[in-house]
Amino acid sequence: MADLIEDKSELDPDDELLSLEEELEDDFESTEVSLTFKQKIILVGLGLLSVIIFFVLLFPTDEVVRFALGKFSESSGVQIDFKKISLPIIGTRTIDSFYLLTKDGLEAKAEEVTLKNTDLLKFYNDADLKGELTFSGFDLDSGNFQVKLTELGVVSNLSELDKDLTAISGTVKITSEVGTLVKLPELPILGNLSGTKIKKIELEFQKNGPNVDIKRAMIQLSIARIAVRGKMALSPNFRSSRLDIEICPELSKDFASEREDLVGNLSIFKKGDETCIPIQGTIGEPKPIMPNLGGSPTPPMEAPKENTPKKE
Repeated sequence: MADLIEDKSELDPDDELLSLEEELEDDFESTEVSLTFKQKIILVGLGLLSVIIFFVLLFPTDEVVRFALGKFSESSGVQIDFKKISLPIIGTRTIDSFYLLTKDGLEAKAEEVTLKNTDLLKFYNDADLKGELTFSGFDLDSGNFQVKLTELGVVSNLSELDKDLTAISGTVKITSEVGTLVKLPELPILGNLSGTKIKKIELEFQKNGPNVDIKRAMIQLSIARIAVRGKMALSPNFRSSRLDIEICPELSKDFASEREDLVGNLSIFKKGDETCIPIQGTIGEPKPIMPNLGGSPTPPMEAPKENTPKKE
């Protein structure tokens, strides 16, 4: 009798284990995992959110942009560089220590560039990318001309910035406050204005390829308020761009009293209530058109072309 009890006790653990496995199998078979439509949507959303977080936080934006700028520099001859770039889908988009150098020596620098009011998704879809660029600590230098501005704002179609300057079309608005004309070539009639303080700049022009139609241009200096109107024909060499404009200065009282000679020179250009100096030639060599001197009429202005070597 004791032997039978002992044998039965030895088999009990195995029997208990088998019965436990059977119960678990029954539980798994009887339990069906089902997700509602709402739960499925939540899971898909979490997956997409994870991808977006990875894209925003870990995507190597700097290197991708540098590679694209390298390709652009090779094809255009324009060098563009920066220290750091931040282009998040949401939030402030900035470029630190921006630098640009054109093939004809025009150099632009900015301590920081901020991109505002822009939908970056349109950039990837090759759609019109309108937006506003704000350059802080802006410095523009072309050799004989240099201007420094505390801040410069540009509103334009940014999707065309990869094109040559003479191929870009559309409306461009430029505003700025506080700056200095560090270097300036001798201006017809007005003379040398280097070192003059800038109070405010407001520009609006329409570009159609190389042709520029100045819609509004008002430059407020410490010595004068200058309005500009007319047309320009841009050249790949910026200094060779042709001018057909009028500069209309309104001198401040203090400066007019200091420069009576200039007041006398400007008086010959006065028509009614306005004093406007017609200027033609190029940006590198502007030439005033003196009144009442006769001469043949000026031919229509066309976009300048670069000289190409003749094939032998």
